[in-house]
Amino acid sequence: MLADAPFEVRVDADARVVAPVGELDLATAEAFLDRALPLARSHGDVTVDLTATSFADSAGVSALLRLASALEGHGRLVLAGANRPVQRTIDLVAATLGLPGIVLAATPAQADRSA
Repeated sequence: MLADAPFEVRVDADARVVAPVGELDLATAEAFLDRALPLARSHGDVTVDLTATSFADSAGVSALLRLASALEGHGRLVLAGANRPVQRTIDLVAATLGLPGIVLAATPAQADRSA
């Protein structure tokens, strides 16, 4: 991660969509969870729109798994729009741990149809 790379988390609570913008990694995973976990407190799926996420490391994917775990029993985590490097990290974790409670969608529009 670059030391001064900007990171923000956009949340649309009505649509139950959270969108990390920038690098989702060790330095930003907790900030992501601070914004995303409140959506997991109510019933229904949560979509993580990854179209503006430029990078994710194992800490970033771990944050996604924590969010999925918080939804267990009352919703699924839908990951949508990951670019190739982010998708590769997700795939590596999936090959090792699986992705219980997580749905993968190529685009945010497809996420709407999978819910």
